[in-house]
Amino acid sequence: MRRLIWLLSLALAAAQTIDPQDLVTQAQKLAAEGHADQALALYRQALARAPELFDAHLGAGIVLDLQGRYAEARQHFEKAILEAPDESKNQALVSMGVSYAFEGNAKSASTFYRQAFDRGMAAQDLVGGAATANALGRIYLESNDFDNAAKWHQTGYETSRRQ
Repeated sequence: MRRLIWLLSLALAAAQTIDPQDLVTQAQKLAAEGHADQALALYRQALARAPELFDAHLGAGIVLDLQGRYAEARQHFEKAILEAPDESKNQALVSMGVSYAFEGNAKSASTFYRQAFDRGMAAQDLVGGAATANALGRIYLESNDFDNAAKWHQTGYETSRRQ
């Protein structure tokens, strides 16, 4: 009995020392291989150990989005936006925009794409800004909002010309 308790305590200690970032790396690999449920389980384990971990929230949100669980995905994207380092903030904003685009909600998607575009312009990232504008134009086009699609494609074109 004593040996069993000792083994269980060793197993518990080993499980608690797993680096959350290692779990995220494993989850990213599983997600890329199409093992969404296993990836999501690892993302959740990482978040149990490090609730503020940007990469885990972003990854969990992406997996949930691809499973069609948009509302749950957006909860993770909200946290990813809050926890993102500055250089990753646009990735989180665009991921939130994509989530709304999956549901055909161009208006809500545009809120996040516009923030990413404005951040890119403030940082003089003309290539990124042009790509963001064109992506938003595509979302509007797929939503049959041709006026906004034309506006954002024109913005993307003009931004790329400034490069």
